Amino acid sequence: MRGAGMVCLAVLLLLCSAGVASAAWDGTVNATWYEKEIAAGHTGDPDNPFLIYDAASLAALANETNNNQSQNGFFEKHILLKTNLDLNGATHLWTPIGNTTVLSPSSQIFNGTFDGNNYIISNMNVTTPSTSSNIYVGLFGYVEDATIRNVGVVNANVAVSSSSVSAYVCSGGLAGYVKHSAITNCYATGVITTESSSSFYTYSGGLMGLAHHSSIITNCYATSVVTGSSHAGGLVGWTGDVGYSTTIMNCYATGAVSVTAHYAYGAGGLVGETSGGSITNCYATGAVTAKSLTSATYAGGLVGLASQISITNSVALNQWVNASSSGNGPINTGRFIGHNSGATLNNPYAWRYMGLNISGTIVRPVPAGDSNATNASTAMIWDNQAFYEDLSWDVTKNWTMGHDAAYRLPVLTWQSTGPVVDASYLNITHAVNATVIGTGGSITPSGKQNYKDGASVTFTLNADPGSTVDTVTDNGITQSISNSYTISDVVQPHEIIVTFRSSPVPPVPPSGDSSGNMDNAYRVLFDTSGGSLISPVTGLSSGDVITAPPAPVKDGYTFGGWYADEDCTKAWSFADGIPGDMTLYAKWIGGDTPQATAKATTEATTVPVPTPSPTASVTTPVSAGTTAAGAQLTLTQAPAPFFGMLAGLLAAGVLLRRRE
Repeated sequence: MRGAGMVCLAVLLLLCSAGVASAAWDGTVNATWYEKEIAAGHTGDPDNPFLIYDAASLAALANETNNNQSQNGFFEKHILLKTNLDLNGATHLWTPIGNTTVLSPSSQIFNGTFDGNNYIISNMNVTTPSTSSNIYVGLFGYVEDATIRNVGVVNANVAVSSSSVSAYVCSGGLAGYVKHSAITNCYATGVITTESSSSFYTYSGGLMGLAHHSSIITNCYATSVVTGSSHAGGLVGWTGDVGYSTTIMNCYATGAVSVTAHYAYGAGGLVGETSGGSITNCYATGAVTAKSLTSATYAGGLVGLASQISITNSVALNQWVNASSSGNGPINTGRFIGHNSGATLNNPYAWRYMGLNISGTIVRPVPAGDSNATNASTAMIWDNQAFYEDLSWDVTKNWTMGHDAAYRLPVLTWQSTGPVVDASYLNITHAVNATVIGTGGSITPSGKQNYKDGASVTFTLNADPGSTVDTVTDNGITQSISNSYTISDVVQPHEIIVTFRSSPVPPVPPSGDSSGNMDNAYRVLFDTSGGSLISPVTGLSSGDVITAPPAPVKDGYTFGGWYADEDCTKAWSFADGIPGDMTLYAKWIGGDTPQATAKATTEATTVPVPTPSPTASVTTPVSAGTTAAGAQLTLTQAPAPFFGMLAGLLAAGVLLRRRE
């Protein structure tokens, strides 16, 4: 029985920890909730908070905050959520906690600490008729000097409309207006819609509409679709204020942001507009679309309009930023921020394939730098924890990499699951096909493989014995020849083709030992083709490296180097070992025409006989041609005394004929 009891207890604890939702809200308010909490001995202190067990009690918290001034907005009191709640938005409308339409009395503002205890509040519906007054809507309406933490608002529908030019309209999934408050470990999903026929003061965000003065937002995210009439962002519509500093750290937003405004405004994937404070270790993925009807347009992947703020180690990963204006105002767009008005950017990055659509004109790719930030490739941002570590993101405390196939981006460590979002457009790959034409070697890796955009790939060129790399081409462009080839940044498809050529096979000398090679058995001859004599190098072995001899000289020509073939097409490197017996041929350059080693031809020509001199050598008159054996005739030189004697004999013969 004891064992069965332990099992039952374990099951009970599991159900409690899983947060089994209470019944869907029937729209009622637990009018006695607060009195019962006091009667139960709960004081609202940090170690003895007021408890929320059902939606009717949460509605009672809103009712006490908005109508019962005696609670003073639960100032310095703590409320703890004990279960998941279903607000049944299809049937009932939610009244926000701190739902005030004026800035006073302060008792209508939530001032306490709400701890969601990692539970979820789902299916909230806040829909208001058009009003000319200030209005703040979300799970919380107006929050000041408060703390909200550890709660998720899922599948929220927030829709608010204003007909006033000067009214403040603030809407968000978690809160409408937040002032001097701390928001930690919270998230929101759903649809946020703020409409105004003329107002400049509308603020819409996936998590909150307006984060005013010195508020702190940490470890939060939103996947809401946001539609606004002025300032709108995937996480927050507007942050900070002149003379104040709002902090946003370790946050991200994935929802699309769309704004149509009558006046100047900001639209951004994370924040619509900022003025003072800092944004650190954040990113956004949602597409941004903005249109101004009368004035300037500000649209950016991370922030629309940024002034007097520091943005550090953050990344814009949006697919598109779209901006247009039907008025005369300027259109300010950028991959990272739409317009920089005194902001400091430290290590800003933007996905390098993000496109800008400016009044129908597509700019893609967008030049990096300034408001467009530094290029980030798929290999950098997708499933690569090291990139974010290099940006000083704490991947052990605050962040971890998403495991869903369509979302390999950072998520917060406290999340039980990643956002249900498809970001696979960031996962770009390029096909690289590496092949060898002919024989003589191989390439590794070979064949067609897909590599992440931005990857670095090195190919090893493996020549067979007796072969060397001949050519390497990449997309038809010849590359330098070596034993490897590297694509440092795969930014497009590649077709790599390699060919090999056989090296000269050294002659096999007479067998003198078991190695098949006789030491000191080879020589290198130098054919200067009429140039000065170069003595052969003898007593060599296969593979020996010889020193280049002094350059030969030839009247009227310039020496052009040594070649391994008579046609002078294969330059010889004296850094290479000899294959065996070989002849090196001098290449001569006369005027503009290179002169290769002369070869005899089958056309007979007469070599002119120069006038002999007492000291100079003369050329023996020879008819060039082909011998019976087909051997090539060569030109030789003889000493001057010999030619003098020969000339005398020829002259004597002529005289004898005349006498006869």
